Amino acid sequence: MSTTPAEAYHKWFYDSHGWSKGAWCGNQVLKSPTDLILLQEIIYTNKPQIIVETGTWCGGSALFMAMVLDQLGEGWIISIDTSDTLNRPTHPRIQYLKGDSSFQDVGEYAQHMEAGIARTMVVLDSDHHYPHVLKELQLWAPKVTRGQYLVVEDTNLNGHPVQPGWGKGPGEAAQDFFNTSKDFKKDTELLKKYGFSFNSWYQRVS
Repeated sequence: MSTTPAEAYHKWFYDSHGWSKGAWCGNQVLKSPTDLILLQEIIYTNKPQIIVETGTWCGGSALFMAMVLDQLGEGWIISIDTSDTLNRPTHPRIQYLKGDSSFQDVGEYAQHMEAGIARTMVVLDSDHHYPHVLKELQLWAPKVTRGQYLVVEDTNLNGHPVQPGWGKGPGEAAQDFFNTSKDFKKDTELLKKYGFSFNSWYQRVS
């Protein structure tokens, strides 16, 4: 099977670990720079009032999104991780929660999302194995409000096109979940901007 130039670059960039060498204001961000650009475009355009992030790590991406929200003048980040041992950045728009993001009782988030009070966006970037991602999707997809995005990160794993030996992961979980959901559409236009993405981007349409 032939490889497109974009796919070849995708593989090279991933295998070079360029995505792990970046930082935002001194805080490590494990993302492709082009995906960060797409992320801020979505936030700026759709103006979510709440962004739930699963998989905090060093907090660099939470800080990045919080600073985009600063430009909008409203909104906050709820960032969830099973560990709270890292020295993460503080910001008035960030609330860190310790817990398993696939469990219903991860924290106080529910009070902010009842009855669609706030425009809510979700970014899934924690455990990348199929069962966990599928449980996250089942829990968090209903929290996303109409017009907002649910971002499933690292759907490029398991040969799509990187890490062919990973096994079923985010890509397969997203495919299985969204194949049975009519509430979301996959935004394929975003991929045309830069030729590739580590992620899959879904917008709630109903």
